[in-house]
Amino acid sequence: MFAFRSRQPDDPVLNNADLALQRRLRYRDRIIGRLKLNRPLSDDEIHMRMRPRARRFWVSGTIILLLLSYLEQSVLLGLCALLIASLGAVPEIWQRLVLRQVRFERGFTPARVRFGETTRYIVQVENHKRLPIPWLEIEDEFALDLDMPGAPVYPSYKADRQLFITSLSLWANQRVTRRYRVIPLARGVWNFGPTYLRAGDPFGFLDDERKVIQRGGQHSLTVLPLVVPLARFGLPSRYPFGEIETRRRVLEDASQINGARDYQPGDPLRRVHWKATAHQGTLQSKVHPYTTAHTLVMFMDIYTTPNPAMGIKSALFELGVAAAASIATWANGQRYAVGLVSNGLPQAAGANEMTSFTDAKAFMRVPPSTNPNHLTRLLEALARLQPYFGTPIDRMLAREQASLPPGATIILISAAEALQQATVARLERLRRRGYTVAVLLTGDEPVETGALLTYRIGGEDTWHEFVAFVTAKRESGSDTPDGAGADHRDAGSATDGANPGSTDPADSHRRQPAFTVG
Repeated sequence: MFAFRSRQPDDPVLNNADLALQRRLRYRDRIIGRLKLNRPLSDDEIHMRMRPRARRFWVSGTIILLLLSYLEQSVLLGLCALLIASLGAVPEIWQRLVLRQVRFERGFTPARVRFGETTRYIVQVENHKRLPIPWLEIEDEFALDLDMPGAPVYPSYKADRQLFITSLSLWANQRVTRRYRVIPLARGVWNFGPTYLRAGDPFGFLDDERKVIQRGGQHSLTVLPLVVPLARFGLPSRYPFGEIETRRRVLEDASQINGARDYQPGDPLRRVHWKATAHQGTLQSKVHPYTTAHTLVMFMDIYTTPNPAMGIKSALFELGVAAAASIATWANGQRYAVGLVSNGLPQAAGANEMTSFTDAKAFMRVPPSTNPNHLTRLLEALARLQPYFGTPIDRMLAREQASLPPGATIILISAAEALQQATVARLERLRRRGYTVAVLLTGDEPVETGALLTYRIGGEDTWHEFVAFVTAKRESGSDTPDGAGADHRDAGSATDGANPGSTDPADSHRRQPAFTVG
């Protein structure tokens, strides 16, 4: 039913841990191949069926020896029966207690990165009991669009997932922290898990498995879209969407508070935000909205073909998302109130999973704002955007035109092949009503846009050039792995709250900042 093949290591000499892992993976191949069910199995069912059954031969052996000892009246057979019973009881007790009071945490530093940046995947295991753990296997699952160079990664029976499997040992009251470099290959919100912990007795007779549900922790990684200068899209560096009468906002509305920022020398005393200062612990200043704010609203069309049944051209879609992110970053620097409207659904992850279409629609529209954190919200919305289940962009324009402020700048980002004449006609009506309208097209297909300001921002080759440039820049940069799979062990009490932050044994006595997940 499924095909699961393990990766052969490059080193011809395998240690005992690698040999045990290879045997376990081959055993999974046989178990999954024997399953003949008419319904798909859940992760828990697959793990339960793949687990080896406990072979308690010591029970029958002890009973047989005790009977022979009674029949033969042999003390030696009785002692052998007691010895076998002792050797069999130890794995039983160990197997029942080995995973108790074991704490597992997973995190990322940072948990939100830009396209082309790298992050660290941190795994931390703590043993809060006096019983040591001879061997502990950690199995985590993540997407194929994330690369972990130097990490023990194996193929999964799922088409778009891969497995991270590593083994370690823990003494009593010990903490082990391992760090791996993660290179995102695409934007999005990437989920990790489910995570399984597997441990057993020192002899390897019996083992126990537990599924870890990390509540309140960071189990996903957010990769923001690619941001490049507007000149890389062929847009003018000055006034790319037409001139505006008032380029800078001169006055502030002191009657309203739009947020808070760090206090800067020269700020008057009446500008100090005392409530925010008490909350943050540092001196904060008020941020007032401007009286003359220019508004820029981007409409992102997810369709890349005239008919959605014809498929999705992912390179053109990603190029459009990168253009939207770049424009939002530029407009934020120019002090625009930037908004985003898209006909695509967002990607759900973790606690933000949507339970209805009404919840999804709230993510498809980001209203214009001048809040200092608004750019981050826009980029995260673009990171979650998916090219599925979208309504025609013409309907989105008709629904949003009533809420557009007068004199706003409207930008449509669409594939040239998917642009409809009804959409062009609606944009023409908005232009005649006094709005500044610009159209950014991906692809090389000819299309008629009339008197609208139109830019061709490139095709699939443009997106591949952007990705190649970012990859080359990352590889030539100074971001190198600081020990992929670095293992730091804290032999002290696991409840002291200190986290090992260095792999140098000489620094183990220093108190490092606490490890925080999320």
